Amino acid sequence: MDIDLNNVYATNIFKYFYETPPARIPDVMYKHLDMNLMLLRNETNAYPDVPVITLGEPVLQMLSTDNYDKVRRYWDYRKGVSGYNFRKCTENELDRPFYPFPHQPISGRKFMQKPC
Repeated sequence: MDIDLNNVYATNIFKYFYETPPARIPDVMYKHLDMNLMLLRNETNAYPDVPVITLGEPVLQMLSTDNYDKVRRYWDYRKGVSGYNFRKCTENELDRPFYPFPHQPISGRKFMQKPC
C-alpha cells in the first residue's frame, strides 16, 4: 500500500467521546452518524489520492453498504489456508474506497498474526 507511518493522518468517525463504549450503544452511534460522516468526508477529501484505512468491525458495519460486515471477508481469510488477499470496501457511506483492518480484540486472532 506504500504507506509510511511518518506520513499518516488519523481521525475518528465521531469527534467526541462517549461515557459508555460506543460498541455497546450502536443505536446512539447511528443517530449521530450523518453529521459525523459529513465531517469525515470533508477531512478525507482534503487527501484525495491517499488510501483510507478503517479499524474494527463496528466502524466497518457503520460505513459499509455492501454485504460484507466482517473484516475477515475483506482479507479472504479461510481457516487452514495460508496467505491472504485484501480488497477495498467500495460500497460505502464514505463515498470513497477504504481498506478495513482489524482492531482489538480481533487483531490477536490467528488469521491476523502472519504478514500478508
